[in-house]
Amino acid sequence: MRDRARRAGRSWRLYTERTLRRPRDVRPDCTLGTLLQNLTIDARDRHELLLRLHAAQTGLRDEGLDLTLPALEHDTRLLDRLGPRFTTDTVARLRRLACPLAAGALTLAVATDNNAPWLAWLTHNWTDPHGRHVRAYTGTLRVPPQARPMQRALLLDHASRRDPPPNLFVGRDNAAMTGRRLAHRIGTAADLAGLPRSEAAHPTSLCYTAETFATTFTGAIRLRPIT
Repeated sequence: MRDRARRAGRSWRLYTERTLRRPRDVRPDCTLGTLLQNLTIDARDRHELLLRLHAAQTGLRDEGLDLTLPALEHDTRLLDRLGPRFTTDTVARLRRLACPLAAGALTLAVATDNNAPWLAWLTHNWTDPHGRHVRAYTGTLRVPPQARPMQRALLLDHASRRDPPPNLFVGRDNAAMTGRRLAHRIGTAADLAGLPRSEAAHPTSLCYTAETFATTFTGAIRLRPIT
């Protein structure tokens, strides 16, 4: 994990110095958010989650990048935003949802932290046929093994429809679901499963809070290029 963070940090360091990008908050749809999702999504407990986050910090620091984690330094309550995401209880609640679309949408919402308009935009060919990951412009977002049955059921539901649109989430009318419609479905599914509503339950495309991923990526413009 440290090596993976170092490799990513090396490319970010060169890019930020070349473009003079300013420090920025981490969002689920940015490259650092994608890296953190990959490193933390299958953490089994809080101790393993902390170990992985510290490894990411160390790997980025090796490349001269400072990853500030308020969840570790100021407010440990923010750690719940990072995980563990799929505990045994969470998976059991997801499995009890009868609708494969609702279960798959809520699973991806928990796994990726992305909002409903982003999820509604996903197409089935950007989704691994075995439910292992979904692709995005910023990289590949992983789905842990215990959550993959819900994704496979979603893909089977999509394949069973007659001439469906390419969008992954298709309603009963065989039309692609809008972000607002999918947000309502995710919110309802979360209520039925007894799980917290995620960012994806909001129908707007810019609904991220300042604590999303509980991290801030800083210091890049003050670094010298790698020689």
